[in-house]
Amino acid sequence: MESVSTEIFKINRTSICRTMLMLYSKPWLAAIAVVLCPLIILGICIDLRWLIVALMVVFIIIPLILAFAFFYYGLNPVSVINSTYHSLEFETGQIAATLYNAPPPSGNKNKTGENDSKEKPDYEVRSQAKIDYSDVSDFVVGISDIILRTKFSGKGFLLIPLTAFRDKSHLITAIDAVRTGINQQQNPLKS
Repeated sequence: MESVSTEIFKINRTSICRTMLMLYSKPWLAAIAVVLCPLIILGICIDLRWLIVALMVVFIIIPLILAFAFFYYGLNPVSVINSTYHSLEFETGQIAATLYNAPPPSGNKNKTGENDSKEKPDYEVRSQAKIDYSDVSDFVVGISDIILRTKFSGKGFLLIPLTAFRDKSHLITAIDAVRTGINQQQNPLKS
């Protein structure tokens, strides 16, 4: 298999938070909704103080759940890759993630006082990480991104926008590499 690499990209924090909540916090948020509904009904029908209890649940319990999700899932070694500038290379047997330092701010002035206008900023390699396909539990291809769920050092995820691939053939090759790696992990006798 030929290796396929993505462009250098970074996921914004809203997408990371939304993905993390949708992957791992649904049962907790559903339980909170089950508790809130009766409290709101009691507050409307019986006593206004029940609405205050409902607000306490909203403003105390929900932030605690979000903090737990952030510390347990968001700070997973794989999940942290999403928040930095990085590129991924889908190789045989593993995904190689290269992390980069943030590019220098655009519009820097050179020694003559003129603005440097570079099309692509120069990224400095910070570190590299390897994620075996055996650590990928499953993946979901969405409309605008791919979510790889991992079990490396706990539960984590990689969020890959479809625009990070150069073209459709690179995207298909990367998905096939992940699918093959997961299938080999589940059926070791076939390899």
